[in-house]
Amino acid sequence: MAGTPRIALVGEARGEWDFLRKVSGHLDDLVAPGTGLQIEMDARDLSSEERVWTLVPAEEPLFQQALALPDDELAARVAEAEAQFGIPNLRRLWRGDILYWRDGVSEEQLARQALGYVAVFDELYRTTPELVGGFAEESARMIKRIFRSVSLHHGRRMIISISFFLANKIVLVDQEDFDAGLPPFESFVPSDEDALFARGYIDGVRNGSVAFGGGRDLRVTPARLRNLVRLAARAAKPSEPGDQNARPLTFIRDFAVQRFRTTAHRAVSMRDLPESARAVFYPFHHNNDSHLTIRGDGWRNQLATVEHLANSLPYGWEVWVKPHPHSPGDLAVSRLLTLARRLPNLRLIDWQVPARAILDRVQTVVTVNSTAGFEALVLGIPVVTLGKSHYRGRGLTYDVGDPAELPALLRTAIHGAPPDADRVERLVAYYKHTGRDLALIGLDASEANAQRYANALVDEFNLARTAASA
Repeated sequence: MAGTPRIALVGEARGEWDFLRKVSGHLDDLVAPGTGLQIEMDARDLSSEERVWTLVPAEEPLFQQALALPDDELAARVAEAEAQFGIPNLRRLWRGDILYWRDGVSEEQLARQALGYVAVFDELYRTTPELVGGFAEESARMIKRIFRSVSLHHGRRMIISISFFLANKIVLVDQEDFDAGLPPFESFVPSDEDALFARGYIDGVRNGSVAFGGGRDLRVTPARLRNLVRLAARAAKPSEPGDQNARPLTFIRDFAVQRFRTTAHRAVSMRDLPESARAVFYPFHHNNDSHLTIRGDGWRNQLATVEHLANSLPYGWEVWVKPHPHSPGDLAVSRLLTLARRLPNLRLIDWQVPARAILDRVQTVVTVNSTAGFEALVLGIPVVTLGKSHYRGRGLTYDVGDPAELPALLRTAIHGAPPDADRVERLVAYYKHTGRDLALIGLDASEANAQRYANALVDEFNLARTAASA
């Protein structure tokens, strides 16, 4: 591999691009000028000067050629790209993109965009042999998932930053394979420091001093109204890069839908939980969460999942479901009520009831890969996993491979032993050990956090540092 090694930094919005620009500068200092190669999804987020040294696939000739493909060629061209690059189904990638589920872009147009990304990234790797791989923050956006597929085709890595359950710890992994690049869990032996941390963390979860995510605040406040006016002004008279992507009407619509549906949910949901019940808990994900679209694709239809779960339970058992606290109005009440009328053992829990209160009353948790599943393990509650997660396959959970396995695994979990406490402790220590002292980009866009990311990427890609930075 000739020349300065390069790392592609893939962004999807102006704020992310700004942070990756800082990371790129620190990479140049740590390795060599030009180490960071920035890629941005939308040219409207950049000034004309910034676009000169940022790769915007949508502006590349190969992408434009893909946009010009006639409808009758699309199916064959998509099949060819899938076969050439080992992508099982390109359509599943673009259906998880916000352009599909929020903006309603047609499948034909998304197929063209997908082919354009494939062509641009393939050309990038073929003309840039020094490109060692890419980095992006966790997302289901098509640009990032296709970059990963093309990277794997060329024998390179695509690293994603994911926050699991430890505060101020980010794990850098392949977003579709949690074990890629990490040391084997089974051979991991915690240090005394890691073990001490794990025991303290577990004690904190059990006594309530370690809290997990709270609910979404849907109040109308003066600060929110001021911010809405600011966004509207930016959208009406764009003056800075990224202003054209300000979408106040989208925020208003989403907020109104969430408010309406949560009010309707409260009218039909249970808030006072019985002290004892023969129940399992299924926590809903946000409908288009990457936990579903990437790591739980076979369980993406959550209403179908809940129906299958309710019908798989032994007689006398109930399934309790609760909307995700950050998107409580995701599911229409009418659809939930229709399902509840059909399933006498289904109970709807108010979205404001804390997950901990539910966990204290159920015997088992069934989840795609919710944080509630990990919390249940720490509390000694059996967990049945449906999708990929950071705690699946660790000898702690009942893992469903085929939906037909669910009834038998449910019965085993309900009547089985609690998760092994020593293995739970080792799991916490493992992620404390493998996690890095980073913060999510949206929470900390500082130079210090960007420098930490740059150092982590240099380590992940095994790049040689300059003498001054070593």
